[in-house]
Amino acid sequence: MKDNILKPLMLVILISLTIGLSANNQCKGDRSRTPKKIIQKLDTNKDGKLSKEEASKATRGPLSSSFISIDSNSDGYIDASELTAYHNSASRQRKSK
Repeated sequence: MKDNILKPLMLVILISLTIGLSANNQCKGDRSRTPKKIIQKLDTNKDGKLSKEEASKATRGPLSSSFISIDSNSDGYIDASELTAYHNSASRQRKSK
């Protein structure tokens, strides 16, 4: 009798743990998209900043289409501080709507 109740209970617990771990891993994936990591990924010449050409290789986000806006010091490159500032500004604008 105990086996009849224990097996389904264990199955439910196992499924719950699996779902919880999966959700936790998805959240960790979001942290990998920090400005520094984005630049490291796209920076083909490893100079620590993105040129317009390097930014054009981005498959997601506004890097290419908003390059001039993100490049706040107009030096022709995007560095981590400029990308962070742009991200923070965009986040504030979304929250104020």
